[in-house]
Amino acid sequence: AAAACGVERVWVVGGAQAIAALALGALTPKAQKIFGPGNAYVAEAKRYAASLPGGPAIDLPAGPSELMVVADAAANPAFVAADLLSQAEHDADAQVLLVSTSDELIAAVRGEIARQLTDLPRADIATRSLANARAICVRDCAEAVEIGNLYAPEHLSLQTANARDLIGSVTNAGAVFVGAYSAETLGDYVAGPSHVLPTDGAAATYGGVTTASFMKSFVVQEVSAAGFAALAKPAARLARLEGLEAHARAADIRLNAFSVAQADDASLIRRRRGSVIRETKETKIEAIVDLDRSAPVRLQSGVGFFDHMLEQVAHHGGFSLSLTCAGDLHIDAHHSIEDSALAFGQALREALGDRRGIARFGFVLPMDEAEARVSLDLGGRPYLVFEGAFAAPAIGAYPTEMTEHVFRSLAQALGATIRVSVDGENDHHKTEACFKALGRALRQAIKIESDETPSTKGVI
Repeated sequence: AAAACGVERVWVVGGAQAIAALALGALTPKAQKIFGPGNAYVAEAKRYAASLPGGPAIDLPAGPSELMVVADAAANPAFVAADLLSQAEHDADAQVLLVSTSDELIAAVRGEIARQLTDLPRADIATRSLANARAICVRDCAEAVEIGNLYAPEHLSLQTANARDLIGSVTNAGAVFVGAYSAETLGDYVAGPSHVLPTDGAAATYGGVTTASFMKSFVVQEVSAAGFAALAKPAARLARLEGLEAHARAADIRLNAFSVAQADDASLIRRRRGSVIRETKETKIEAIVDLDRSAPVRLQSGVGFFDHMLEQVAHHGGFSLSLTCAGDLHIDAHHSIEDSALAFGQALREALGDRRGIARFGFVLPMDEAEARVSLDLGGRPYLVFEGAFAAPAIGAYPTEMTEHVFRSLAQALGATIRVSVDGENDHHKTEACFKALGRALRQAIKIESDETPSTKGVI
């Protein structure tokens, strides 16, 4: 086991003196963590070592052993007595407690303890421990478990007819042994789970030692310029609410460094986000576009197929899009679709800002059963060329004639030149291909490539 774990040296020492040596590095390596159970002196030495400046971490308060047995009339008195003695022989300070619903069982267990003590090699130690033992008779098993939760024992043995049913009521215990054959001895040696467990009521706040106890973690934070610009003002405000001005200034000084007059391009930290509320006699639409996030995408235009198409644009474009529309769908879908496209284009235009650094151009040629070609120029000139026709008048509640209207409205509101050409047999697939291609073209065109305006004129 030591070889498998990479352990190269073992010191055969114990007691409070071993804790002192490991805590101070006296003739042994100085330990960063000291784990393991022991008697009252060991437990106190661990607490003291941990309190020293730069002292080691400890696992938990693990002192003299404890066992509480919950038993009813169905329990085997010999089993219960053997379990109590197995802990009592550890140390004169070990604590054992029997809580039962049966006076007869308690009497039988006392008789078994006396019988089993007669030839026990460590009978003297066990007898001294038993002098402090207690047996409590209760109304029912629920009350017994309640006592256990208050006592928070290192080991809790449930030897009742309904032992499994009691597990859900247990809240405080280092380890729980369920049923007559789950002897605590197995936990000490061969059952498998960790047996370095909290004692002296510490199970109310601690769990046993696991492999995670030997590990430590740390967090890494790396904030981009864009992320910092979004977080700095809230951070500074919270710092000032706590009266920590230096904290606030550590954020402010960085924000000030992003002025236009300095070499760092302020556009690189601007959140590329746009929001529009568009209200007419027929519709009220709210659209939010965030080019620096891919989620959320939430669409409620009132026309399911159109929502699906906008979802394709956002997904393939790699940006967040939220759009809600309250429109005159009781008449038809025309206004809701067209105005949603206008609002989407306006929000996208606002998110792009002065368009500094973007690639500007996008071109895609996706081919499947339907073929759509979309070329795009975000140069500020609204213009559309749409080549293609649809045989079906509608797809669900979506009129197919609105596809060209959507692209025209988008070109107008966004300030983009868009050229679309679509061929194929299935109108659903053709329409979807157009919107997917638009998303892919937008993904190319909105990508930040430099800190320069993508025009020889220096402005778009």
